[in-house]
Amino acid sequence: MSTVRHINKFRIFIIFGLFIGLFLYLKLARNFFDRPFILADETQTIEAVYVAWACDCPHWLSTHHYTTTPDYEAREEDCFFIEPADTLNALPPSMVFSVRTKIKFTGRFYVDKGIPESYVSVGDFKPAHARVFRYEYYELISN
Repeated sequence: MSTVRHINKFRIFIIFGLFIGLFLYLKLARNFFDRPFILADETQTIEAVYVAWACDCPHWLSTHHYTTTPDYEAREEDCFFIEPADTLNALPPSMVFSVRTKIKFTGRFYVDKGIPESYVSVGDFKPAHARVFRYEYYELISN
């Protein structure tokens, strides 16, 4: 009888460990569930600039913040991720990392927040979920 109890305790311990491991994986590592899935119906054209945050976070900011408030200071909550609708239309890295380069994007925001599949991490941590803009076209406005 005691052997059965030890086996049951061991099973409970293993199951508990698996749940803890799964929880930590979903919390700390980027996975399928971090991606946004539902695109908004409305197509938008937005002008955005790259903000060089030193963190794993969204790096793009709409320029309307600057035009409506001249002394505006960028906040992480106002920033968003971008992702190309087609990998052939992805921004070249030289254009992405040029600070204050204005780029006009045409596309749609996702309804839900998330982390785009194309996002490249800066550090070891998973970024917080944020708005994601999926663009179909882009145009360099100023350098």
